[in-house]
Amino acid sequence: MAYNANIPNAGDRFKDSQPQLKANFQDLASFQGSVANMTKQAMDPTTSSTQMALYVRQSPSSGINEVAIRRSNSGSIVDITAFNTISNGQNWTYIPSGFLIKTGIISVATNPLTIPINYGPAFSNILSIQLTVNDGGTNAVFAMVNSYIQSLINVRLSALPSPSSTQVHYMVIGI
Repeated sequence: MAYNANIPNAGDRFKDSQPQLKANFQDLASFQGSVANMTKQAMDPTTSSTQMALYVRQSPSSGINEVAIRRSNSGSIVDITAFNTISNGQNWTYIPSGFLIKTGIISVATNPLTIPINYGPAFSNILSIQLTVNDGGTNAVFAMVNSYIQSLINVRLSALPSPSSTQVHYMVIGI
């Protein structure tokens, strides 16, 4: 029996709808411990006001097949599995809400420091910057940082500790 979203009905007695409910759970249980094979779609699907789509498409961000969500009313598309490791610990990924996260490690050579975020998809808006500053010892040092967005490509930071052997681990969140 195929999954039936229209059960139970308001007038059904439990004993009448129980076999239908059991059949629905058996259909859903087929995904437990299994792989859901999804075929790459040639085009992004259209959705109505009561639909969302979960599908596979070639991501324009990563260039490979990714699982994507299409929001209601043929709304925005989020590649929920898109990510890439660039180099020097630089990474980017999308999360299902549509936020873009970029991470990396930079050795501090100057103060103020410029964090390059010009890899991967571009930000349209930066919402948060988090830093962990490692002074070369065994403990991480947290620094108060005054930051401003120089552009959506670079972020300039000041009030860092001495630039001797310091590494900055950064995470930038935006859309």
